[in-house]
Amino acid sequence: MTLVLKSNNAASNSTGNVHGMSGPTDFVAMLDFSRDEYYTVLSGDRADYSLSNAVSVSRSSVAPYALRDGVMRSASANIPRRHYLSSVDAEGLLVMNARQNLLSSGGAGGVSIPGATEWTILSYTGGSAELSHANLTLESTRIVDGRTVKAYSRSPTSTITATLSVSGATDLQVELASGGRCASPFMGYSATVAIESASLHAPFKDLLASGVGTVVVRSVALRGADADTRNFTPVAVQTSSPLGGVAVTSSRTTGSSGTDNGAVYADGAAWNGSTDTASVTGNWRDSMVHAIGFDGFGDNFTVASFGQISKSTGNGAVFGAPTAILIGGASAYASAPNRCCSIITHVVIYQRMLTDDELLIIANQWV
Repeated sequence: MTLVLKSNNAASNSTGNVHGMSGPTDFVAMLDFSRDEYYTVLSGDRADYSLSNAVSVSRSSVAPYALRDGVMRSASANIPRRHYLSSVDAEGLLVMNARQNLLSSGGAGGVSIPGATEWTILSYTGGSAELSHANLTLESTRIVDGRTVKAYSRSPTSTITATLSVSGATDLQVELASGGRCASPFMGYSATVAIESASLHAPFKDLLASGVGTVVVRSVALRGADADTRNFTPVAVQTSSPLGGVAVTSSRTTGSSGTDNGAVYADGAAWNGSTDTASVTGNWRDSMVHAIGFDGFGDNFTVASFGQISKSTGNGAVFGAPTAILIGGASAYASAPNRCCSIITHVVIYQRMLTDDELLIIANQWV
């Protein structure tokens, strides 16, 4: 359903403060997943959209999520899910990599863990539980949204049968996590959640067709400063298949350090086939702001990440008219999905390339 409200531009755009954003208010689109509000402001008219009409999610399975009432729910295949993180009091769009609960029940006993280099994650509610095996080393224990989350490293990485001990714990889950040491919401015993990707529906995705604009994405990490964001692409503007356009990709292996890159891709370019890049190295923060701005179809572009910006200019027209805006990490621009298990709280779109000062304000004050 689409609801069109007549108003003036200044009045509509002043609602930027309602959404907690510091920065220019002449945006043409606001997707506020925390408030469940999604709208465009074009020629003085505000048009509101439902979540399913604003965002397209590709996921071949059902998936769990919880809202502020704490009740676990299940989203059908290809339906976007807003998830609430009580530990950080944040609600947003959840886009994750594939997960599987290796447990068939909540009882103690042997657990077959496939050979892999990923973290082994044990999570549960109440009581206590522990995995034990000579190849497993407990690296961290945290309480996240009322659940205990234990992360284990493994060496060597061959298939093992670990022993699970349980005392009063419920909703137990053992899963493999690529990158960050985070647990997915409890998915049920023997359940599998497929990898998912997200993109914006029309008219949001059509707002940058003239080859100029800025897209800002704010997200909050489920996990703290040891999150793994390697090849995590929080936002990309795509122009062709397989690629073409501009994207920002994070490459932080420890959370606190690393380099994030913005890159321009010619139409039809392969992954890692970018023609021009801009890199930033900012300090990790759980509330992350990533942005890409460009004009002249990639002639100039700026990337913002973790409180810093970098730009590349004079590239010439690199790509054609943008046809898609991808968010959340699992996109054609990277082989890895959302490793840091973040939720997206906001997406803001401008029909101009923001200045360096404007991007710095957004990147550092919208936390």
